[in-house]
Amino acid sequence: MALETQNTEGYPATLFIPDISGFTQFIDQTEIAHSQRIIAELLELLIDANELDLRVSEIEGDAILFYRFGDAPSLEEVVRQTEKMFIAFHDRLQHYERDRICDCKACSTTRGLSLKIVVHYGNIATVDVKEHHKLLGREVIVAHRLLNNDIDSDEYVLITDNLIDHQEGPLSDLEAVFDWIECQSGTSAYNAIGDVSYKYFSLAPLCRKLHALPERAAPEKFKNKLSIQITIKAAIAFAYHVLTNISLRHHWMKRAKAITFDDQLPRIGSVHQCFLPGMALYIETKKNKFEEGKVEFVEKVTHMPMVPQANVFSTLEEMEEGTLQFTVDVYYQKSFLGKVMTPVLKLIMRNQFRGNALLFKRFVERSYEPGASKRDGIDACLVEI
Repeated sequence: MALETQNTEGYPATLFIPDISGFTQFIDQTEIAHSQRIIAELLELLIDANELDLRVSEIEGDAILFYRFGDAPSLEEVVRQTEKMFIAFHDRLQHYERDRICDCKACSTTRGLSLKIVVHYGNIATVDVKEHHKLLGREVIVAHRLLNNDIDSDEYVLITDNLIDHQEGPLSDLEAVFDWIECQSGTSAYNAIGDVSYKYFSLAPLCRKLHALPERAAPEKFKNKLSIQITIKAAIAFAYHVLTNISLRHHWMKRAKAITFDDQLPRIGSVHQCFLPGMALYIETKKNKFEEGKVEFVEKVTHMPMVPQANVFSTLEEMEEGTLQFTVDVYYQKSFLGKVMTPVLKLIMRNQFRGNALLFKRFVERSYEPGASKRDGIDACLVEI
């Protein structure tokens, strides 16, 4: 093990910790895979928003420990860094909300996440473990303890007096530059550390700097259309989970040899490939619409023979308790060859999409168990298959 202790007396450094508030509750209540992907994307976004030449020491679950040796940054630099991270963070949450197709709690509750930031200054030591710099010392402990404080807010920046004492201008200068800042003073007491004083201000006013996202364009309904309609005995939430879970798609796509996809988080704009004999279809998620007792899911399909593009509208609607109506409306374009061979094309497409619908029905009904979790029902069905 390559381990080398360095600068044990410590050098002055800035510690900067953005923390995603609500993460623990989020993880406890949600499908783990989607929640982990969302948090990972948000942490990557915060790293990409770094303008202070900060270095990453550790990813700590829902937080990032940044550091920078040398002189303390100015308060204006700290605030501008905070602004950039906060706006990027909430802009991404807007994208999650607009583009989500998954109804699990991870995807449907991202708007409840928030961001707080702790900024501290003091001497820190390091130890190298291979290529990683592990930060040590009292001030590192102080910075982490400050994530638990007496501030009655979920979104704020906390700046310790240690950092403020290294500024040239008064704190009032900061409020003159940033009209949204309203500084308050606070002190928190910690065992074995004592009192730690700081200034803090809410980040909520920054929400007015967010721009509303434009709505996604509605998928086109081409003049050529075919429709399939069947009934399914299952709960709508379960059937929708199977419909939108790309990793299950090969179980009900007729003649599918393989399904490949890169995006682990299902959302509008995600693309996957479906490999059928002699062809590879590109399928892009275009729209979803949740209503009481009804959900619509739309995908764009390209690279079909004689069909340059098709928009597939899949609708699940509750008819009576335990029974759904599954409707597939396919609006498609025809190439020149497709126009010449219209009767053959219609037969091929109806055979494929009706076969898909019947396999979907079979998979859902064999998987569904009232009262069981989605995952348990699917696992049991896959064992049988």
